[in-house]
Amino acid sequence: MAADALEVRMARLEGSYEQLDKRLGDLAADLHALRAEFRAEIQGVRNEIQGVRNELQGVRNEIQTVRAEMGRLFYWLMGTFLTTLVAIGGVIVTVLVRTR
Repeated sequence: MAADALEVRMARLEGSYEQLDKRLGDLAADLHALRAEFRAEIQGVRNEIQGVRNELQGVRNEIQTVRAEMGRLFYWLMGTFLTTLVAIGGVIVTVLVRTR
């Protein structure tokens, strides 16, 4: 009888070990899945960061273009202003010379 009780206990222990082995295998599989998901999320974040960097570079290029255009327009405006100023000065000098 003691041998039967021992066999029953051994059978229970073996069943428990099999369940533990299965549960540990499930945990390992879950851990691998979480790692893969984590890596995919990190890659997604990296891609988004790269996209933001590309957009910022585009904005920088646009700012440079606007600066260059503003410089060109400034010099054009200064040229027009000086030309107008010289013309007005010429008219004033002509009027002053004729009135004397």
